[in-house]
Amino acid sequence: MFAKTLFYITAALIFVLSVVPNYKHLPDVFSLSDVLNHFAAFAVLAALLDSAYRKMGIPQKILILLGYGLFIEVVQYFIPYRKFSLADLAIDGVGVCAYFVVAWKILIRNSSKA
Repeated sequence: MFAKTLFYITAALIFVLSVVPNYKHLPDVFSLSDVLNHFAAFAVLAALLDSAYRKMGIPQKILILLGYGLFIEVVQYFIPYRKFSLADLAIDGVGVCAYFVVAWKILIRNSSKA
């Protein structure tokens, strides 16, 4: 129950942060900090979803998280001070997949030691 609650709170926090005004005066280029923020947010979200819904398959989890990332980008399209970005969505996906690759490698390593 705690894992599910933490997942939903984190997802809500990511959404809120994605729609508040961005007061930083960053150039309109592919910012490294933006990449790291997207990567980390969705890697953490993947870990929380994986922990909260153990019986759900990995492809379903990936689709849910990519759908959530797409939802955020679509919402941002309609906000004057935000924009839709396929690059952001791609980095979200990289973060999600990175989590599952690392988790799979850890699982394989631990099962071979047993």
